Amino acid sequence: MGAACSCSKTGHTDETDDEHELEHDLELLAVHGGALRTESRLDALAEAAGLRPGGREIVGWGRALRRYERV
Repeated sequence: MGAACSCSKTGHTDETDDEHELEHDLELLAVHGGALRTESRLDALAEAAGLRPGGREIVGWGRALRRYERV
Protein backbone atom coordinates (compact mmCIF):
# COMPACT_ATOMS: atom_id res chain seq x y z
CA MET A 1 0.00 0.00 0.00
CA GLY A 2 1.32 3.46 -0.86
CA ALA A 3 0.38 6.92 -1.94
CA ALA A 4 1.87 9.96 -3.62
CA CYS A 5 1.08 13.67 -3.58
CA SER A 6 1.54 16.41 -6.15
CA CYS A 7 1.20 20.11 -5.46
CA SER A 8 1.37 22.10 -8.65
CA LYS A 9 -0.25 24.60 -10.93
CA THR A 10 -2.00 23.01 -13.88
CA GLY A 11 -3.40 24.24 -17.14
CA HIS A 12 -7.14 24.26 -17.59
CA THR A 13 -7.18 22.26 -20.82
CA ASP A 14 -4.75 20.82 -23.32
CA GLU A 15 -5.61 23.69 -25.69
CA THR A 16 -5.72 27.24 -24.29
CA ASP A 17 -5.41 30.85 -25.38
CA ASP A 18 -5.06 32.29 -21.86
CA GLU A 19 -1.97 34.53 -22.13
CA HIS A 20 -0.91 34.03 -18.49
CA GLU A 21 -1.12 30.27 -18.81
CA LEU A 22 0.83 30.34 -22.07
CA GLU A 23 3.49 32.61 -20.54
CA HIS A 24 3.89 30.28 -17.56
CA ASP A 25 4.10 27.31 -19.93
CA LEU A 26 6.87 29.01 -21.92
CA GLU A 27 8.81 29.84 -18.72
CA LEU A 28 8.65 26.20 -17.61
CA LEU A 29 9.83 25.03 -21.01
CA ALA A 30 12.76 27.49 -21.07
CA VAL A 31 13.88 26.99 -17.47
CA HIS A 32 13.02 23.35 -16.74
CA GLY A 33 12.63 21.77 -20.17
CA GLY A 34 9.02 20.85 -19.40
CA ALA A 35 5.59 22.33 -19.86
CA LEU A 36 2.54 23.16 -17.80
CA ARG A 37 0.58 19.92 -17.41
CA THR A 38 -3.19 19.66 -17.39
CA GLU A 39 -5.02 17.64 -14.76
CA SER A 40 -5.79 14.98 -17.35
CA ARG A 41 -2.06 14.70 -18.18
CA LEU A 42 -1.15 14.36 -14.49
CA ASP A 43 -3.81 11.67 -14.05
CA ALA A 44 -2.49 9.81 -17.11
CA LEU A 45 1.06 9.91 -15.70
CA ALA A 46 -0.22 8.62 -12.35
CA GLU A 47 -2.14 5.83 -14.07
CA ALA A 48 1.01 4.81 -15.98
CA ALA A 49 2.78 4.59 -12.60
CA GLY A 50 0.06 2.34 -11.16
CA LEU A 51 -1.74 5.08 -9.21
CA ARG A 52 -5.28 6.46 -9.28
CA PRO A 53 -6.55 9.88 -8.16
CA GLY A 54 -7.48 9.87 -4.47
CA GLY A 55 -8.56 13.47 -3.99
CA ARG A 56 -7.84 17.08 -4.81
CA GLU A 57 -8.01 20.34 -2.89
CA ILE A 58 -7.03 23.91 -3.72
CA VAL A 59 -4.12 25.11 -1.56
CA GLY A 60 -3.34 28.50 -3.05
CA TRP A 61 -3.55 30.78 -6.05
CA GLY A 62 -3.96 28.30 -8.88
CA ARG A 63 -2.29 25.46 -7.00
CA ALA A 64 -3.91 22.16 -6.09
CA LEU A 65 -2.79 19.33 -3.84
CA ARG A 66 -3.56 16.02 -5.52
CA ARG A 67 -3.43 12.71 -3.73
CA TYR A 68 -2.84 9.50 -5.65
CA GLU A 69 -3.32 5.98 -4.32
CA ARG A 70 -1.73 2.75 -5.44
CA VAL A 71 -4.10 0.64 -7.54
